[in-house]
Amino acid sequence: MKKFSFFLILASFLFLFPSCNEEKNYLQLYQSGNYEELLKETDSAIEESLSDDALYYKMLCHYNLQQYSEAGDAALLYYAMYNSSNEERTDDALRILLYYSSDPAVRLKAGGLICSHSGVLLRDQLVYYSVLMKNDLKDEASALYNVFREEISGRQAAVITLNARSSSTLIVSNLESWLSEEGRSDDFDNSVKTACSLLISRNEGSLILNLALSIWRESDNVLSILIGDIYAQMGQKEKAKSYYSLAYRALPDIVEQRLYSL
Repeated sequence: MKKFSFFLILASFLFLFPSCNEEKNYLQLYQSGNYEELLKETDSAIEESLSDDALYYKMLCHYNLQQYSEAGDAALLYYAMYNSSNEERTDDALRILLYYSSDPAVRLKAGGLICSHSGVLLRDQLVYYSVLMKNDLKDEASALYNVFREEISGRQAAVITLNARSSSTLIVSNLESWLSEEGRSDDFDNSVKTACSLLISRNEGSLILNLALSIWRESDNVLSILIGDIYAQMGQKEKAKSYYSLAYRALPDIVEQRLYSL
């Protein structure tokens, strides 16, 4: 009877902790990059019994196979069931949700959680900043920006704030920092042009006029038109005409339209 009881206890332990060998096998397949085979194993295991290891590696497989929707589904389920079991795995699930979820509310929640953890990465903060801005949570975004700004370059700050459509003054300030730190480049000039278009749409083109003029060349037809648009917005029609005219040969239809609108 005692022997029988011993085997019952042993069997129960094997049932409760089946994941040791499974996890080792999952890890080996994962490290070898055999994601398709690993996905089959995790799916098969989940059909029998949902486990931390199977769901976690299923999530990673979908992510590495660039199946981001499926990875997001697995990450959401993983967080719901196992968020307190392993902080590193939980952060992996949250990152997938922050970066790839199509649900703005899920991205906001995931970003808030991961940025409150000790293991938060700079890129997590940068992505979460963009999510906050897209959801018009400007106070929260500003507070987060102040946390990571000193860790990034003027170029990074300019690109991030421009993509996130941050305040016009912040975008211009970061572009100026980029110019000061690295000098001019094609990437910089293109970013200034993008910023010009954005600020003109906000009726704030005057804020970037000096920067645009500092990189202007007579052969740059696009920038000539943008500077003309800024002057037109400021009510300085003659200056607007002079810059429009410089681009007439290359872009006659656009220039004629601008001149007519004046």
